[in-house]
Amino acid sequence: MGLVDGTVLQVGQETHLLIKAANNITNGKAIMAVGVDGNNILGDICDTSISGWINDYFLGIATQDIASGDFGYVTLYGKVRDLNTTSYSIGDVLWVDNNNPGELTTTHPDVGTPHIKVAAVTVVSDVAGEILIRMEIYPFLHELSDVNNGTPVTGDVIRF
Repeated sequence: MGLVDGTVLQVGQETHLLIKAANNITNGKAIMAVGVDGNNILGDICDTSISGWINDYFLGIATQDIASGDFGYVTLYGKVRDLNTTSYSIGDVLWVDNNNPGELTTTHPDVGTPHIKVAAVTVVSDVAGEILIRMEIYPFLHELSDVNNGTPVTGDVIRF
């Protein structure tokens, strides 16, 4: 199904979200929600280092270039194409890079930082690379249900 600006939705194989770009966004970048504009979600380059970061801010991966103020699509599940994936190998698992806003990395995140597993590399190419988006967001302890530890301090043990 053809969408805005030539984006194609593979019906039954992909899920997209229409956002309004708060700034210029490039195809393949990790995207987060930064607010709303009327009935529209405002998206921008994902920066997990912002003060007060919560995993719920993460939206997905841009599936097209989107100019500031324009509308475009973020892939929640499915393939993002036309990427330079030459720094990866087929099958590499990609995480949101906590050190480089909007980027993906094969490096497992450090303890105490957001753990957002995003994709696997399916095609390695300098211009026609593809990644398969299948997000897994690992919650922080305070985001788990059925957990109440008050104000934890170093050395506390949690048990069920």
